[in-house]
Amino acid sequence: MRYGPREPNRPDALAWLWRRVNASALRRLIAHCVIALAASATALPFCAIAQQKPPPKIVVLDRIAAVVNDEVITRNELEERVKLAIRQLRDQGTPMPPRDALERQLLERMVTDRVQLQFAKETGLRVDDTELDRALARIATENKLDLQGLRSAVEKDGIPFEKFREDIRDAVYASL
Repeated sequence: MRYGPREPNRPDALAWLWRRVNASALRRLIAHCVIALAASATALPFCAIAQQKPPPKIVVLDRIAAVVNDEVITRNELEERVKLAIRQLRDQGTPMPPRDALERQLLERMVTDRVQLQFAKETGLRVDDTELDRALARIATENKLDLQGLRSAVEKDGIPFEKFREDIRDAVYASL
């Protein structure tokens, strides 16, 4: 849309504005804009300070304990293993090692297990459900239990049976 005839050295809108507004009105308009801009620029920091809220609290949900190739072992996974080991040591009446030494040993074991699992997966080794069921039956027999008794004992120790089952699958992978 054209607002007026084109002048050679000015864009169309500027030429139209220049002809329509007298110079004093334009100076007043520019002065008002500069004053408004300066006032808002000086007031802005005060508004920001008045509205400033305390920064949100950062909540750490989990941390990385170790990286094994492209997999991560989280601090929560390690803590879960530490709690399980402490409970088992307490149940057996075994003296408790220092917590940092226990964590270090368990983390090393977790890293070794992950490396073995990754190798098994890369080479195409599979542990099917029948082989896993045989391993679970062997564990139950060694503990003088049937499979349901093994499930009850594991869950009594606070370990979900499906997690126990996958841990045994991983142990079978590691033994191959």
